[in-house]
Amino acid sequence: MESQVLKAIIYFIPFLLSLCVHEWAHAKAAKLLGDNTAEFMGRLTLNPLKHADLLGTFVFPLLALVYHTPFFGWAKPVPVNPRNFKHPTRDMAIVAFAGPLSNLIIAISVALLWRPLIYLAGSYHAVFTPLVQACVPAIWINLFLAVFNMIPIAPLDGSRIIRLFLSPEWLRAYDNFSPYAPFLLIALFLTGGLRYLVIPVGWLYQALNQFLM
Repeated sequence: MESQVLKAIIYFIPFLLSLCVHEWAHAKAAKLLGDNTAEFMGRLTLNPLKHADLLGTFVFPLLALVYHTPFFGWAKPVPVNPRNFKHPTRDMAIVAFAGPLSNLIIAISVALLWRPLIYLAGSYHAVFTPLVQACVPAIWINLFLAVFNMIPIAPLDGSRIIRLFLSPEWLRAYDNFSPYAPFLLIALFLTGGLRYLVIPVGWLYQALNQFLM
């Protein structure tokens, strides 16, 4: 029981912090492109209480730990008003991409810090050993969040990005399908289809392990 609690803590804390950075990145990108909606709503912050969603931040991650499915989740969507952008479709894609990009940056940053933390743990075991233990989960979680959110299914970030590359005809068909897209995500989760995301995440992890860790 104690080991399970420790595992939950080691996974959940990096997960929560990563979600906060992800949502902050959306809000910051929107502000830089001319939309202050997220800032006015108090979402341009790293405060977890401002971003947490009951299902995505707590229920689904706990289910993932219990049933050993890929550990993922989400926070409350950052409010964005495309009418404040000069180029709505392009700028929305940039705002969307800022989230997964932030997760990739976190993963790379943690990978760079991993070996120095191991060295420090040798001298300051009590302080740095828990950080070392959290490094690998933090890298995996952020790589998974980056890959997962790039899936071009609404309401994930990839659904905003793919719109840049669709013809008007395909865009209409895509928009007609969008209301049903969340049910597809739920089906993937329940059937274990999201396990296939572990493959590209594993490739990215191995690349980081080879060049940085």
